[in-house]
Amino acid sequence: AIGIQGCRIRFLDKSDDVHFAEQLAARDPALTVFQYGMNESEDGELFPLDQYASTMKDVLKQVRTALPNSSCLLVGPMDRADKKASGYSSRPVVPKLAAIQRQVAAEVGCAYWETFTAMGGFWSMGIWVQRGLGGADLAHPSGTGADVLGRWIYPALMESYASYVNRR
Repeated sequence: AIGIQGCRIRFLDKSDDVHFAEQLAARDPALTVFQYGMNESEDGELFPLDQYASTMKDVLKQVRTALPNSSCLLVGPMDRADKKASGYSSRPVVPKLAAIQRQVAAEVGCAYWETFTAMGGFWSMGIWVQRGLGGADLAHPSGTGADVLGRWIYPALMESYASYVNRR
């Protein structure tokens, strides 16, 4: 795991390419999993979305080049809410980020998991918070919410793997 608190995909693009490739190759994972969008949703569209798309594509291509035998999964962003007097509202940039990620994943040959839609789409984080599945920050899942996401993603991943094995 290469977890960086508060990371945005553009931060990975600033790393030393040769060193990053060496580190990835040394780990030699069978699967690389990326989950970005939460921190970018804090920025709104201050970082232009066309640059977000090209940066994400560059980083994923760099990883695919460093790990030609590794599968790739991009886990899309969760809904993110703001508290208003009338209740919760979703940040409009989240589905835009999800659409970009879905497109980039297809272009570079990564699988894509649509978290935003799985959660329920717009206004879902407010519902998740009320049900104890979302965190008080209105951005991250609670421990229980993370377990729910894991129970959704893991079977989908294993089903895809079984399908891959059967095709071989």
